[in-house]
Amino acid sequence: MQVVSDLTNLKYLYDKVSLGKIINRNLKELIKNPEFCFDDEINNMNNIRNSILTEQYKGLNMNLLNLYKEYLFYFETFKRKKLLKDKKKIYTNDIFEKNKKLEYELEEENIIILYNIGYITSYMVKEKKSLNDIKLLNKISTEAIEIFNYMFQHMNELKLQELNDINCISCYIFLCITLGYHENMFYNTAMMKKYKRKLLAKLSFNIYTYFNEALCCLQGDMLPIFKQSDNFTIARNNLQYIRNPNSYLYNFVQVNKQIFISISNYHYSLKYVQLSDMEELKVTKYEEDKIGEILCRLNFSLINVNRGIELCKI
Repeated sequence: MQVVSDLTNLKYLYDKVSLGKIINRNLKELIKNPEFCFDDEINNMNNIRNSILTEQYKGLNMNLLNLYKEYLFYFETFKRKKLLKDKKKIYTNDIFEKNKKLEYELEEENIIILYNIGYITSYMVKEKKSLNDIKLLNKISTEAIEIFNYMFQHMNELKLQELNDINCISCYIFLCITLGYHENMFYNTAMMKKYKRKLLAKLSFNIYTYFNEALCCLQGDMLPIFKQSDNFTIARNNLQYIRNPNSYLYNFVQVNKQIFISISNYHYSLKYVQLSDMEELKVTKYEEDKIGEILCRLNFSLINVNRGIELCKI
């Protein structure tokens, strides 16, 4: 399977490793000696894997993200040039703990690495979403979107195999969440620059839509975007741990859905009013139907905010 090696090489490594030198060296050695082995590279992969296992205990962080990217680099180097024709070379190097019966499948390994990079990156966006450095937020959120969109599209079209927990539906859930983060970045900027309320309403509604799509998937609803209904059913059954209404992710998505539909309605209602220094509402247009809409939207927002607050208490 040809995975996004070119995309990986260009966007994920940030010059941490010299791709050209290693590939050229390997190819030259292979031409001179067909039996040439790549023990150094395999050892590097093994060392990085061990570092990843150690770093994971510290939680999601930038160092863990960089380790995954570096590991993906070595993985793609072997894969795209078909340098490891004999899988026994991998078995004979203690990549996994002894006596464990684990089948080393290149495709599955690559999917897992790529998914983890997307997951950690989206977490970094969430942690840094209040930063004023819009270029940084845009860069890392775009990276996460590209990863999950690639995986979702290819799994949806049966070009990429599905694993138990990394499948079409889980990729789409995290794609929606990262799209929500991405749009939230622009919303925060619009708020700081005091843009028009119509734009704020649109941005907040877009964020609500993304979280609503994710919630629909968590609730087991079949969306038109999924092409394979049979696969959707199987994937849905493999997501019980995050589909549980008491799980952190389910609650997180549900709260964001409630909050952003409230914010969107609040901004729409403020199109017809002004806030004075005393925080009193002053209607700028005396139109009975608009006054009714204002009151309905404000009431709707208040109800949903209160629902979100109650969910946070669970």
